[in-house]
Amino acid sequence: MSAASGARRRDLPESHLISVLVLCRQSGEHAADGEAQQAARRRRILHHIGQLDAASADSHAAVADKLALAQGALRELDGDAVAALADYERAAAHAAAQGVEHIAGIAHERAAALATRRNLPTTAHAHAQAACRAYRRWGAPGLVVRLEEALRKAEAELAGGAALATVSQLTAAIAHEVNQPLMAISTNAGAGLRWLRHDPPRVDQVSGLLQAIVAQSQRAGKIIQTLQALGQEGPQAGGVDLHALIQSALARARPELDRHGVALELDLAAPHSRVEGDAGQLQQVLARLVENAIEALAPVQERARLLRISTSAVAEGIEVRVEDNGCGAGEPGLDAMFEPFASSKPDAMGMGLAVCRSVVEAHGGTIHAEAGAPHGCSLVFSLPGGAP
Repeated sequence: MSAASGARRRDLPESHLISVLVLCRQSGEHAADGEAQQAARRRRILHHIGQLDAASADSHAAVADKLALAQGALRELDGDAVAALADYERAAAHAAAQGVEHIAGIAHERAAALATRRNLPTTAHAHAQAACRAYRRWGAPGLVVRLEEALRKAEAELAGGAALATVSQLTAAIAHEVNQPLMAISTNAGAGLRWLRHDPPRVDQVSGLLQAIVAQSQRAGKIIQTLQALGQEGPQAGGVDLHALIQSALARARPELDRHGVALELDLAAPHSRVEGDAGQLQQVLARLVENAIEALAPVQERARLLRISTSAVAEGIEVRVEDNGCGAGEPGLDAMFEPFASSKPDAMGMGLAVCRSVVEAHGGTIHAEAGAPHGCSLVFSLPGGAP
């Protein structure tokens, strides 16, 4: 095969993608066209998506991003915003993994625009930022400038309603965790019923199952109570003692730390720990980071499980480090951990750390991840302040 022929084959999936995006835009802009015209466009859209699907079977890694992006555009056209956002996130993740920055940028930009139309400013802000980063890596400053206005708009909306938007996304972040105790309750209840149907009934077996049901229902109740408290209290901006919040988050996490055999080290060395912010939102950030560390430590068998939380004074204010010696970042990697829907856990929505980043940045801070040596991962955030 000649070099030119090879280049054409590589460009073909992208041509199908461009055709889908153009046709979807035309269908949206000319919604008043007759049924025959709209049906003809839809047939062409489905044809191009079918071609991408076929190409994906031969080279999934190289085509998965374009297929997901095309599917997202069609679902957006059909009015299925939730599925479209999921497709755009999937497209961005595949593109980032392959280093195809312009596709990642397009996927994030479309997601930002869709989230803005759906009145989801926190999601729009996260996607617009991700699109800017992808376009910068691609070397397209003009596209970055175009996005800055959308980013400023999202930031303005966040400033006006940050707490409500954050609660909305926290609900999405925790939804999958509520499902876990509910599924456990259902499984244990079913097993209990089967034991009771024995002749004679095995009451001795049912007792342990009922205890497990009680524990799981209490776990689900605590999650729901936390969300209700956030929704009812609203923003409570003011002086917040980060050290006190850390202690509170660890007190709530103590049962899980004990259950997983996690040793805890605290080094709250920052001389001043007060910052300006919303105590409820910042406590949710700390709770999520601790929970993330516990989840990373759960599979560890060959060494003692250790969670270390420290604070220190930095030029920006105060820095908090949550370190574990667990299994590390894994997929999707350090750079993508804070992207929405990026998760190494197959049953997770991947919104938890994305929400953490939104909250920290809304408070004027920064957050990032670092690889541990030789094991684990550190999640580090800093906030302005650290005043007496």
